[in-house]
Amino acid sequence: MNPRPLAVLLSVLVGCSTALHDDDAVGDDDETAGDDDSGDDDTSTGDDDTTGFELVVGPEETASAVTGLTRPSLALDSLGQPHIVADKGNPQVYILHRLGGDWQEELFAEWTAQIDASRVYLPHLEIDGSDRAWVSAWLGIKDGGTMQGQAVWLVTDVATQPQSSYLGLANSGTKNGNLALDPADPGRAVVMAKTGLYEVFDTEGSTGETGQFDIGGSGEKLRFLIRPREGQAGIWHAVMSGYSQESSRYRNSTMAERITWADYDAYDTMGEDMLHPGLGLDGDDPLVGYMAIRYQPGVVFNVWDGEALVFDPADLPVLDPSPASHGNGGERFGPQFAPAPGRGAFVCWTGGDGTVQLSRIVPDGGWDEPLGVAEGSSCTLAAGPDGTLHLAYVRDQMRYRKIEVR
Repeated sequence: MNPRPLAVLLSVLVGCSTALHDDDAVGDDDETAGDDDSGDDDTSTGDDDTTGFELVVGPEETASAVTGLTRPSLALDSLGQPHIVADKGNPQVYILHRLGGDWQEELFAEWTAQIDASRVYLPHLEIDGSDRAWVSAWLGIKDGGTMQGQAVWLVTDVATQPQSSYLGLANSGTKNGNLALDPADPGRAVVMAKTGLYEVFDTEGSTGETGQFDIGGSGEKLRFLIRPREGQAGIWHAVMSGYSQESSRYRNSTMAERITWADYDAYDTMGEDMLHPGLGLDGDDPLVGYMAIRYQPGVVFNVWDGEALVFDPADLPVLDPSPASHGNGGERFGPQFAPAPGRGAFVCWTGGDGTVQLSRIVPDGGWDEPLGVAEGSSCTLAAGPDGTLHLAYVRDQMRYRKIEVR
């Protein structure tokens, strides 16, 4: 199965009026912007209702002094400034703020009396409309300590003078998950764990409200997001990677039950603990969900188009047949998504050549030929209100680029 090109993806310097190759980006001159054939039919929009665009990859910034960070999560404040959380193996989590054009870093969490867990990792960050950053991180006790679940923090005034506080432990004793925010329910975060067990937090700590959004026996391989809707409650989306007893499942809050998006008999590597899924939301339709992961034979994906799965769970399209086995290819960190302008979702992962690969998927299952946009691994994305992409990735230190979508 081959990609159906939907847009011209060009890597050019910010501020240039012509499509020039970005020397900091990855790719030979004959494979990037500036080629005379970049507008040919085989690389331009493939659907009449799809708007073509260019990606203008900005200069690289070094976001951290500390090295060894991995598994980042990125979100934007009301001023459009990026903030990143990432772990440093076990048991430290750092938070990075870009304030007034300068990067600041802080050791955010580590194994202490307050967080008595030898594993503090895979943090997730979301920022609400009041510039409060909510952070969850997985806790584990394999090597010592007493706490297991998701630690939850609140960072107030994140756009100007960030002040962090620890709110408590969610889903105590369970395998890991992440939090999500719904603008229709401000000042509260839903923290989800294995099998869809969840607990609600407000700015003071746990509200005591718990429940289950049944997603199946995911263990720790779960991702959860809430897609906002204007004037009403958002749509919950959850995806998990399965194992020999249960295939990989997807569900959103309009569905009565979970469904299989990848079949174990076709992709038996899904049983590996290090292979976690990525979950994406659509730029237009709140009912659409995207899911991707590195199984054998590569980075595969499926799409819930709002009514049904687009692809047979036993025959998924391959975005990349030779991805890296580290970064987004393993290490409990899957491909990462951000909504695309108009419709669809961008997705990034670590290529086998040590580059950050970027593509776009749309609701009918079409996707763009992947583009190498940076040298590095362990990438993540966020999208601004104007559709601008913000990319964080690791090459020794944490790196950052802004990608303008035209």
